[in-house]
Amino acid sequence: MRPPSDWNIEGATSGVVAFMRNFSGNRRTQVERRVALAVSAAAPAVALAALLIEGRALATWQIIVLMVLAVDLGGGVFVNATAAAKRWYHRAGARDWHHLVFVLLHIHPLLIAWAFPESGWMWAAFLYAATVGSTVIVLACPHYLRRPVALTAAAFVLAIAPLVASTPLLLAWIAPFYVVKLLVAHIVHEEPYAA
Repeated sequence: MRPPSDWNIEGATSGVVAFMRNFSGNRRTQVERRVALAVSAAAPAVALAALLIEGRALATWQIIVLMVLAVDLGGGVFVNATAAAKRWYHRAGARDWHHLVFVLLHIHPLLIAWAFPESGWMWAAFLYAATVGSTVIVLACPHYLRRPVALTAAAFVLAIAPLVASTPLLLAWIAPFYVVKLLVAHIVHEEPYAA
């Protein structure tokens, strides 16, 4: 039996305090918090493993950029898919343009191209533009088609990105985390089931 949906928002819905409290979802459970922390720690471990396997020397600032993006992308995949995040980002009054702005603000591929020029601006521009373009397409669909269109778009973006330009092993994990976080976990409206 499916649990009931729980769309109840607690506390203020506007202002700086509300933004900070609701940024990763409204009314997160202890389990959601713990798993989010674990995943946010695991993603930098994947990035460090790729760095060690490739055997490259990076400047300290490059490692910091890589770790910050890994925490955001890794934790973001999980957090954006939680009931708490769905409750907040898909609440009454949330509009499609809010989701588009969320995606537009995620300039991670461009930051990667700046910090790691060998990743290639072509790859970065494609990944960013394809994700934004896919978001527009998904949001233009009726709700019952958004999930399958988002999943299909994610598959195509991830399949085409390495054909546009190859990226070093060090950065190979970025595209899957980026695309899944934005196209699959964030913009798709799902029921926030009660815990």
